[in-house]
Amino acid sequence: MIYCSLQNPYFIQRFFIDLEAIGGNGPDELLGSFSGLNDDAGSLQDDDGVDRVSVREVWLQSYLFDQKLRLVGGKIDLTNYFDHNVVANDETTQFITGAFVNNPTLEVPDNGPGLVVFFDTMKGPNFGLGLQSADNSGTNITDDIYAIAQIGYRSYGFFGREGNWRIWGRINGEKDDDKGFGVSMDQNLTTRLTAFARYGANEEEKGNSDIASAWSLGLRYRSPFFSRVNDEMAFAFGTIDMVHGGEERVAELYYKFQFNKHTSITPNIQTLVDPAGVDSEGTSVLAGVRTQIEF
Repeated sequence: MIYCSLQNPYFIQRFFIDLEAIGGNGPDELLGSFSGLNDDAGSLQDDDGVDRVSVREVWLQSYLFDQKLRLVGGKIDLTNYFDHNVVANDETTQFITGAFVNNPTLEVPDNGPGLVVFFDTMKGPNFGLGLQSADNSGTNITDDIYAIAQIGYRSYGFFGREGNWRIWGRINGEKDDDKGFGVSMDQNLTTRLTAFARYGANEEEKGNSDIASAWSLGLRYRSPFFSRVNDEMAFAFGTIDMVHGGEERVAELYYKFQFNKHTSITPNIQTLVDPAGVDSEGTSVLAGVRTQIEF
């Protein structure tokens, strides 16, 4: 990653480049899961088997009006700005199951040319609008536009503890203007315990999506032991309802050992019930370990 920041009394500008190389597709290729059991997987090899490096994101971000207005333009990832959640939104440090990183009904296109405008009043309400081309080639960026809008509210009404509530709606030009909507919330219950929940649904009349609706919920608990104040553990459960009538269920439990500000190791257990990508019923249990090193 390359990250640069320029600040002056009137505005803040940031330039960001994210390079990525991945060598495997993860367990979904074998199990037929719609939940995405490893949201950080996805081979970047060419057809001849040669590894390659992908430019995942390149964008310029500007803050205006005392950082209340944020403008982002370039090759973007819309999931960084919409359907956000403080407990379940990062496959590298939180849940690795894709259905807990973002709602499956969001159905954002692969990263491509786009624009995001976000306005945060700093008093509770916030608003966002995102536009992105479904064509990453850069030649037809105005065709098949994916558009999403979100309204959020930051509240301290639960015994003075912070909670975030969001509702979004989107239209997908790549799928004949297929529409969907969703809600996402996270709420601090105590100083260490936080709950989250999501729900989303797709327009079923056009039949352009395999997923009818999806929901998930879970808890994160920080500092579970006095001797491990920087550790955290979390559990989530979710269901994906398919248009054809099937129902896929998934759960994940992880414990993150935070050794220092640079290094963490996270063992996790996932359970998948009746994967919708195959024509059979069954239950799979997976165990894994994720190592994260940051500088």
